[in-house]
Amino acid sequence: MPNPSVSNFPAIINGFKQAVIAKIQVTPPGSNVSFGYADYLSRPDTERSGDEADAVDNQFARYVLEWLGYKSSDWSYNQPLQGKKENRPDYIVRGKVGTAFIWEDKNSTLDFDDTKHTSQLRRYNLGTAGYTVWCNMRRILAVRFLANDTSRYEVKADIDIEGLFGATASSSALDPEMLKTQASVLEIFHLLYGKARFSEFDDLVDKISVDEATFESSAIPLNTPQTFRTFTTDSGTSLSQLRLAALAQIREALVKKERLIQEEKRLRQEWDQARDQFVPILPSPLKQAVEKAIDLLTPRLGDLSSREIQEVDHISGNGTTTPISLSELSAATRSHFEKWLERATKINSASLALRFETANPFRITEAYRLWGERQTESLDIQPEIFAEQVAYIFFIRLLLVRILEDKHIIRPRLASDGGFVEWSSYIRRHFQELRGAALLNDIFCNILTRKAGQYYMHFFQQAIFDWFNPDDYLM
Repeated sequence: MPNPSVSNFPAIINGFKQAVIAKIQVTPPGSNVSFGYADYLSRPDTERSGDEADAVDNQFARYVLEWLGYKSSDWSYNQPLQGKKENRPDYIVRGKVGTAFIWEDKNSTLDFDDTKHTSQLRRYNLGTAGYTVWCNMRRILAVRFLANDTSRYEVKADIDIEGLFGATASSSALDPEMLKTQASVLEIFHLLYGKARFSEFDDLVDKISVDEATFESSAIPLNTPQTFRTFTTDSGTSLSQLRLAALAQIREALVKKERLIQEEKRLRQEWDQARDQFVPILPSPLKQAVEKAIDLLTPRLGDLSSREIQEVDHISGNGTTTPISLSELSAATRSHFEKWLERATKINSASLALRFETANPFRITEAYRLWGERQTESLDIQPEIFAEQVAYIFFIRLLLVRILEDKHIIRPRLASDGGFVEWSSYIRRHFQELRGAALLNDIFCNILTRKAGQYYMHFFQQAIFDWFNPDDYLM
């Protein structure tokens, strides 16, 4: 199958390629030859291990920021955060008001370390709205840290740049589903991290934040064809953006779930391999007992405590019920046990971390699977159609809140303009670090659901749609 031509790529990917990838020209240290993106990443790690400044900071990251609409006057490079000299992210990108997001680069040989790098990024984001980009020029990971849950972050976009434009992509056909997924993710990244988003946010808030009297006096009835067309056009734009956000999350969750399933299989195989390499070298009377003890642990891989794994050291063997400590046998046996114990503990910890990582993707994919079970036509079971329904339900929920307020069932107003001014004013007064970027949308939506759910249970109590909570800009 031939490699897809540029004309077959989605427009957003073509645009990124021309604005970023085509400009990359890196000259490794000690060389007088410049390499383009794919050729450069094909160079040995030893030639790229110190490339954070030249290749990632000064080329790739800057070209991406320009693609997002920013100019050099919109960012500070390698400057300490105000009042925090020890915190020096690569880029502090500014919006119309305050910090838009933090951008942190690593050299192209380093992969994302969820423990080490997350801690660093969270530290950099103290006092901001939490929007962050981590980049090694092979991957762009855009996240938002949540102030009310220090243990996790929202992934806004996870883009496999090397998969799209690296050497492998140039020499073989790209999977159509992968292209669709990455195109959706690139679009949502451009929408949520583009300059327009952080330049317009405060103006949009000001536009809809009016008092109740002003709102009701200027309300336009939907009783003429023109006003109805205007309403449906504006609604269509909102629904399109909500659908895009939902679709990006669904596709990313499906890809991540498959990747995590494969990783779980690999960890199980490594666990079995560690057992098979350890048991045969034990003294004969102990082999069966130790193998049985390990096999009893296997189904709970990822749920085991270190103490439970350590207890393999104390088993009954040799035809007696007296516990025998492996570590008290010969030095060779003790050494083999300690190596197995270290390896088994690491595998279990990796499996535990994997389960933590899969929590949100599995929630989305299980919602998609459950939704699919309820469809009467198999052709309708597609991420695009599910995303449309997710966006529709979210939009309808907001509309139903508005109806309840217009009928004066919910008093005073919470969501429509007369009530939103109170919420936005409160957030601006008490959370100045969010100015120009966010209004704690997740909390606001929970309040609306609590208030309106008792009146429209059918729309507000559908768990397969509850996972979707769009970015503040899309609200």
